[in-house]
Amino acid sequence: ANCAWCAFGLASMLTPLKTTIFTRSGAIGKELTFEVEENNLVNVDEECCAHFSVPPSKWWNDVKFACGTIHTFSSRSEALAWSEKHGFYKGECLDIRTLWELSKVPNLHRTTLELTNHCG
Repeated sequence: ANCAWCAFGLASMLTPLKTTIFTRSGAIGKELTFEVEENNLVNVDEECCAHFSVPPSKWWNDVKFACGTIHTFSSRSEALAWSEKHGFYKGECLDIRTLWELSKVPNLHRTTLELTNHCG
């Protein structure tokens, strides 16, 4: 999965297996690793967040683009600097634990799978 939402959604479906998610901050920066054990994130830097560059009300205008701009970052300040540098809407930051909990909501799994098909 190319976006943070899809990666976390897929990982949540694998739990309670031990799972590791590897990504890069802003998809190009330093490596970030998220470990899942017994349906919980472990050893997570509390500064990490997921950044949504496209408002959810506009996701379906171009799902692939919207999904491709959902990234994890090592901090909110890094996410906002990335948005400014690349000319994206400043968007919203969601702490990584909240993203994880949302990825476990049963009714959202179908949406996550549909997004994964769009994201490649």
